[in-house]
Amino acid sequence: TVRVVLPSGGQQVTEWVYGVTTSGGSGLNSNDLVKEVRYPDPSTGASSSSSKDVLTVNALGQPLTMTDRNGTVHTYSYDVLARQTADAITTLGSGVDGTVRFRDYDSHDFLCRCPFQAGRQNRGNAEGFGARETIATRREE
Repeated sequence: TVRVVLPSGGQQVTEWVYGVTTSGGSGLNSNDLVKEVRYPDPSTGASSSSSKDVLTVNALGQPLTMTDRNGTVHTYSYDVLARQTADAITTLGSGVDGTVRFRDYDSHDFLCRCPFQAGRQNRGNAEGFGARETIATRREE
């Protein structure tokens, strides 16, 4: 729990709730891993059970899904070496711009593809050890 005392005398509390479970959608049971991040209520400053991010993890403890405060669901993918390969928006929350719905990562953990609506994409490629091309936006006809 982080408690911030404001100059006006109020406070804001952010709370990390631990305890992922297989019954909650995770790949393991552990009290060492965060399952929720509860953000301050705008009017009271107390941590809110309705303004939170909810996480599930795989058997290695890596994030599998994350549902944010707006209801947007991120689903993460990994390769056989446990490196993140994708971040896909599988459910779009209300009032959220859905332009970028998917991010691809290469074997060097660089962002390599961000499809946009209407056929636009961002592309970048890793070459060599850490060298990287500039990510450029292009329009596919």
